[in-house]
Parts: sequence; C-alpha cells; structure tokens
Amino acid sequence: MLGGSSYLWAQEHTTLTRWSHPELDRINKLVDTRKYQEAIDRSLSGATRMKDEGNWEGYISFMLRAAEIETFEVWKAKGFPEANITEDYHRPLRYLQDLYNTAGERIRDYPYLEANALFTSAVVYDLLSMPDTAEQMHLRALQMRTQLYGDQSREVADSHLWLGVVYNWGLQRKDLAEQHYLKAMELQKRYMPESRYALGSVYYGLATIARKNYRFDEVETMANLYLSLYGDLPYQQAFAYQVVANMYFIQGDFERSKQMRERSLEIYDASGYSQDLIEGYFNLSSDLRAMGRYAESRKALASGLRLWERTEPRNPAYVQLLYAHLGDLYWVMGKYDSAAFYLDRAIDRAVSMHGAKNGELAQLYDVRGKMYLDKGDYRQALADFRQAIASILPDSVPEGPVIREENPYFATLISAYFNTGDAYVKWYGEDHDSEHLEHALEYYRAAYGQMIIARQNIGDDLSKTFLMSNFSRSIERSIQCARVLYNKAGEARYFEDALHFVELTKYLNVLEALGRAERANNSGIPKSLLFELEEVRSELNLRQRMRLTATTLPSDSIRRMNEEVVALINRRRELMTRISGYPGYTVSTVGDLLVTLGQIQEQLDDDEQLLEYYWGTDSIYVLSITDKASAMMALPREEATDTLITTVYKTISGQPRFGPIVANAYGDAADKVYQKFFAPAIRKRRVVVVPDGPLSMVPLEALVTFYLPSPELTFRDLNYVLYDHEVSYAYSSTILFKDRTRQRGRIENVLAFSYSGGADPSYLTRRSHGDELPGTYVELETLSRLYEKVTRFTNGAASKQNFINNSAGYDLIHLGVHGVGDEEVADNSRLIFRGDSMSDRTLYAYEIYNLKLNAGLVVLSACETGIGRNIAGEGVLSIARAFTYAGCPSVVMSLWDVPDAFTSTIMTRFYENLNDAQSVSASLRDAKLKFLEESDPLTAHPAHWAAFVVNGQDVVFRTSDINPAVYVIGALLIGGAGVLLYRRRRAGKRRQV
Repeated sequence: MLGGSSYLWAQEHTTLTRWSHPELDRINKLVDTRKYQEAIDRSLSGATRMKDEGNWEGYISFMLRAAEIETFEVWKAKGFPEANITEDYHRPLRYLQDLYNTAGERIRDYPYLEANALFTSAVVYDLLSMPDTAEQMHLRALQMRTQLYGDQSREVADSHLWLGVVYNWGLQRKDLAEQHYLKAMELQKRYMPESRYALGSVYYGLATIARKNYRFDEVETMANLYLSLYGDLPYQQAFAYQVVANMYFIQGDFERSKQMRERSLEIYDASGYSQDLIEGYFNLSSDLRAMGRYAESRKALASGLRLWERTEPRNPAYVQLLYAHLGDLYWVMGKYDSAAFYLDRAIDRAVSMHGAKNGELAQLYDVRGKMYLDKGDYRQALADFRQAIASILPDSVPEGPVIREENPYFATLISAYFNTGDAYVKWYGEDHDSEHLEHALEYYRAAYGQMIIARQNIGDDLSKTFLMSNFSRSIERSIQCARVLYNKAGEARYFEDALHFVELTKYLNVLEALGRAERANNSGIPKSLLFELEEVRSELNLRQRMRLTATTLPSDSIRRMNEEVVALINRRRELMTRISGYPGYTVSTVGDLLVTLGQIQEQLDDDEQLLEYYWGTDSIYVLSITDKASAMMALPREEATDTLITTVYKTISGQPRFGPIVANAYGDAADKVYQKFFAPAIRKRRVVVVPDGPLSMVPLEALVTFYLPSPELTFRDLNYVLYDHEVSYAYSSTILFKDRTRQRGRIENVLAFSYSGGADPSYLTRRSHGDELPGTYVELETLSRLYEKVTRFTNGAASKQNFINNSAGYDLIHLGVHGVGDEEVADNSRLIFRGDSMSDRTLYAYEIYNLKLNAGLVVLSACETGIGRNIAGEGVLSIARAFTYAGCPSVVMSLWDVPDAFTSTIMTRFYENLNDAQSVSASLRDAKLKFLEESDPLTAHPAHWAAFVVNGQDVVFRTSDINPAVYVIGALLIGGAGVLLYRRRRAGKRRQV
C-alpha cells in the first residue's frame, strides 16, 4: 500500500525512495477516519492533475491509491454503518485498466509501483473469480516485492496473505494456502498493530483450513486469536463467534454452536447492528431446529420478525426470509397447514417485491412444492413445480420439459425438473400407474440435459459437487425409475437411460477437472479473453434477469432489452469460438459426452463383461453389460454390509496381521462382500469394473468366492477371485469405451524413474514412507534387460523437472517414486520425486492433467496412487486418473502402500509377461498368481499382492512392428505347405509300396 514511511529497507539493505505528496497524506487520513468516498475522489482528482503536469510517478501513485481503497478498505468497513463504501470490484479494475492504458510503459520506470500495481491487480482478479490469473500475478508480484523490499518486509507479508486467500478459496489448494498463511502470520506479527486486519485475515484463513481438515481444536485456537485482535471492534468479535459457531455446527455440537450464536447476538444487539441481528436469529433458529427444539426455534424467528417490524427502514427481503424459514420449520415439524400459510406469505412478498417473474419466487414455489410432495399431495406439488418453471421463463410454459439454451436461473430450472420427476415417481408408488414413470423419466432426462447445457454456458458453478449435494436422492430415484421401466418392458432405451444417469454423475467431474486443467495450462489463451468471457456471462445473466421481471416497461424498452440480450449471447458464442481455437482447449457437447449401450456391446469380447456400480443412499445399483445382453439390479444398502467392506479394506490395506483367527475373519467378510455385490452379476471370465462408493477401495481380485471356516486356515488357503477371473477397472465406461484400443505398437522407448540408486529391496520398507526404495532400482534393471531403449533417472536425478522435461515421446513410463493420495482434495494427490525443496519435488495431479503423453502404459509403482477423495457417484480420484486424462490409455496403480521387495517381485514378473505379448491385465494377473504360487502362509496375505490394479484400456503391445495379420497369413501358408508336403510324402510312400 502507498503512504506511511517514505523509506523501506530492501533485501540488499539499500534505501528505496518512494514518491510522496501532501495530498497523499490527506487521503490516508481520510481513509483512517473511514471517509472513503472523499478519499477516492481526491485520489482520482490528484491523478488527473499529475497527468496534466506530466508527473507520471504521481499519476500512477494516485490511481493506484484509488484502486487500493476500493479493493482493501471494503472489508475493513464492516461494522461501521456510516462508512460510505460498497462492494464492487469492477471499479478498482477500471482504475487499474485506465492506469495501464495511460501509463503502461512508464510504470516500468518505477519498480515499486509496478510491483504494487501487479499485487493489487492480482487481488482484484481473485475477487472477480479469476483465481488462475490471480495466482500467476501474485507469484510475479511476490518475486518483485522480495527483490525490492526484502523477504521480511510488510509487502511480502501481504503477498503471502493474499496468495493464501487465492489457494484457500479460489484454487482449493489448502496445502499451499496453509503454507502462505503461516509465512504471512510470522511476518504480520512484526508489524502490529498496523497489520491487525491482515493478521486477522490470516487467522480466519487458517481457521477455515483447520475446519476443512476437521482439526477443530485449531479452529477454536485461531478464532480466539482472531478475537484477541479486535477488543475494540464489536462487529469483528461477533464475526469470530459466528466462525466458532459454524465449526460446532459442522461437528454436530449444536448446543455449543447455539452458545456462540447467542454471544454474537448480544454484541449485535448492544451495538445496534439490527440487520446482522436479524440474520443472527436465522442462524440461531437453525441450531435449535437441529436439536429438535422446534418451539425455541420458532421463538427465535418470531424475535427476528418483531425486530424487523420496528426497524427503520424495513428491508422487505428480511421478512420474506423469515416467513420462508418459518414455513420450512413447520414443514419439518409435520405441520403442513402452518407451513403452507407462511410459505404463501413469503411468496406474496416475493411477488410484491419483484413481480411474477423472478428467481426468488421460483425457489419459494420449489420449496412449497417439496413440502406438498412430502405431504403426499402430488397434484399440488406438480402445480408448484410448474409455477417455479413459469417464474423463470419469459414465455409461456410448455406441456413437457424443454432444455433451454439460455436462462439466468439454470440451477432453479434443474431443481424443478428433478423435483417434478420425484413427484411422479412417488405418485407411482401409490397407484402403480406406469404412465407416471414415463413422465418422471422425461423430466429426469431434461434435468441432466439442462445440467450439461448450463455447464457450457456459465462454467463450473453447476458442477458435480452441486449435483450430488443437492440432488443425490433425485439421482437415485431417476436410476430406480429407469430400472423399473426396463424390468417391466425390457426395452434397451430404459437401460440406456439408467446407464447415462449413472455415467453423468461420474463424467461431470471429468469435465470439471479438464476445465480446470485448461484454465491452468499454457495453451496461449490470453487472460484478457478469458476475463472478457466471464464479464459477458455476468452481464448476460444480469440482463436476462432484468428482462424476466420487466413486465410493466414500454414495448420499446422491452425490445431494446431483448436486443441487448441477443447481442450478449452472440458475443459470448463468439468468444467461446475464439477460445476453442487455442491448443489444448476442448469443448464438449451433449452428443459427444456419453457412450451408448450399443457402442459398449460392440467393443466387448464374448468372454468379457462390464459391471458398473452406483452407490446410492438406499440401494446399490449394478449395471451388467456383455456383448449380447444387459441387466440391471438394485441391492438393498445395509449397515452390516458397509461394515463388512470396511473390515476387508482395513485387513488388506493396514499393517498385516496373521493367524487363523484373522484369516477366518477376512475369509468370511470377503466372501460375504463377493456374494452380495458380485456373485449375482458376474457371468464372464474377464470383468471390467466401474466401481463406486466404498467398492472403489476394495479390489475384486482380493475377495473370496467360497469360504469354509477352518481352525488352521491361512491366507494361502483362501479361494480368491483372482484364481477365476481377470479383472480391470475404469473410472467411467464413457472414458473407457469412447476410444477403446486393443493393441499398441511395440514398446521401443521406456522412461523409468527410481527413487533409489541401488538394488537391495527390503521386506520392511513400505513405499508410503520417505525411505529409500531399492526395489524400484531392481524394476529399472528388469526394464533395461527386456527393452533396448530405456532412459533412466535414479536417485538424485529422479526429479520432477526431469520427468516434466522428458515425459513426452515414450511408449512406456515407469515411476518408482513415492506417492500420496489426498482424501480431501483430489487434485492435491501427488508424486514425490527427488529434489531440494517440497515444491521442486512434488508433482500434483492438477499438473499432470496438462502433460501431453504418448505412452500406451504408465506404471505407478509408488504407493497410494489410487487413493483420493471418494465422492458419491464418482469413485476414487487420484494421480492415476490424472494420467488417464493426460492421454495414457492404460495405468497400473496401487491402492495402498506395499513392502518394497514384494512390489519389486510383482513388477518384475509383470514386465516379463508384458514382453511376452500378454495384455496388461493378464500380465498383472499372472504375476500375482506366480507370487501366490511361491508364497507361504504369511506372504500370501492380500496386503502384499492385491494393491496393484489396472485402470483403463487392457492393451497388448506387439513384440515387433509386423502387422499381426502377417503372422496369421504366414501361419496359414506354413501350415498349408506342411500339409502339402505331408501328403506328398504319404503319396510317395504309397508309390514305393
């Protein structure tokens, strides 16, 4: 920030002179007294005078000060009603754009101003939801500020703070966020009390990260530290209590959450923050309702209502919210008439404020419709859902659902379609009229289709997380609806509906990950182009909302508004077309998204079967596909079964335990899991599994097909699925079958990394630890023996940069380095190479997305590469999936850490089998079978061999470049010649006789 001391010590201990002016001092005094608008006006006036005088350092300083006030003082003004500043980050963006347009070349003459302008621009871009751009600008600003001011300076402390903000809220990288927050914390403490707002932001950021990591003791510690900074600022104290209350609410400790809410309410009441007090009553009522204390919850809302009635000026939005909360509360209590009464009043308020066309009204109809649905009044529920749709469509409502290309209320439209489908399904449950299921399926199709259109038009706001958190029950009902119709009619179209519904729950996250990778890559897309697209989307959304509510305007005004909307739509399409022309950018359409049942069946061999699972709340759905048949079943979800899966996973992934008791317990659990989820469906020898939920963590090969208890049972005696079936996996059948390949050219070029520089594998070293991995060196020796061209990086040379620089152009990539799966944020799953610092060593999943790999196979002999966050409907997210996205059709990965020596043994045999022209899956299976054949009762434990699985294409690598058909023709010719020669010899012998 500008102002303050005129001299700062740089890292080289040389003084850095900054421009000063009496007017700047007056502006800073105005800021200190919270006269923000006057300070901004003086800054802009000062900039104009400086430009007229040709004083470019002064012009830049004043323009930058105006941008800084608009950017940084807004959140400081919270709790001061007299502060005349509102939150609109487009204003500082305009100041900065004017600055660069006017003095873009001259700013380079003043490095300290260039660094500060870059820093402020980064903050603005982040606040305008462009964190990828903000990250790059912040990193450049941090480098410049470190060179100018030194790494212990206040400027560097601020850079670390805002990098923490970008990584915490924008990029969802809590590991990097925490690193920068901690650096900022130590530095900001040195500049107290001037830095207390910055230090408070650090404490708040660390509290949110601790909450995400379920480290609730740290949340409370950080909240208390936050409180300690603001003894003289009641508003900030109340905010801290709300932070702690939210933590307790998430923990389910609603009583302590209530206590924190009450403390914040006391401050709001004593300090006269009436609007915040009304909101506080909302939150308090939620705590009380969660505890089942409905009367007290109702009392809290009534207090908010009385406060609103005596507050001037009255905000009509608050009374609408109060009525809606009361209606929701009575609904939970089962008092449907009272719920309808208050929801009716909320709807009336929404109409009086916004007219009959607005998003808030649509949401209220949606809520009331769900209340009637719960009551069993299906006709009224359907009427309300239709009203919800009518409230957000500018034209008349059609009889059936219509997928809209343009609408500012996509989320509400999707919700109305899902809820309408749910109403018809529940109605069918009472009268068993199949026509209701047909109607339901029609609306479910529209809901999913609308989701895809919405993602293309407004970006990632309607993502997998949105879908699963809001409509998990509806998704399950949609699959059940398609299953019932399929079982009734036997028509393939119903099976395909179910397949598409299941696949969309998986594939939306694929799109989301790819979209994030595209934004972060080096495709050359100008940041200004991406920002303009976001601006156009935002403006279009605003104009569409205005048009929807403009019922009383003159016809000419409505016509102009329509023309503006059309112009913005065309501009958005033009921008998306330009962006799609850059390398690496992909645009998906509905038709391109999902594979069909027919496409899958055409690519399955006669001894091969696909099993795709969906882990629902009430049932687990299994979709079975072979080359000639399809079947669907619903298995009831039971707590006992979930416990069995946990038992199996803990036995095979934890520290191995042995003995008959353990072996019998595992055999029993593994057999029951197999009988429950797989035995009813498996019909072929080769099985491709698309798992979901807890099944993502348990390899099918390690389950038991038939269990007989025995007092002398060992793990070597169990009848593993591995003996009977060849198993591979996929994250999505669409990913697998969209571009399936059976054969690849011969393996000529191999890229291999080993964390170690010597070969002495240990049975004690597990690959999840930061130990040497001598077994990986043995694997490289095997590769060098089998293949001619092997590029090896071992020990210190096994670095992240060497991998990135050399990853393209190889047929096979082997990575024998450490791996860590992040169970909270999938993109934080990572490989650990050799390097001097963690940033030099760590390769994150999000970085792999943008690699352009030609390898037909990537082998991750590191540990935990298959472990990642397990989202409902998604399966395990991991490093392995990132490699799949980067272009590798087949990935061998591990689900848990395995002793180094055992891994080395299995990998060596795997490569030997692969070199003998076996498929990837067959090679791995045979390596495991050989391992079991040579094992004893201890080493036969599944923890030692079952971790490694094949994900993706089950390819065969040719042993030479000769086309396989040549071998067939050659064999026929040789066989034919042999037969001819045999006949001639027989004939000669007969003649001799």
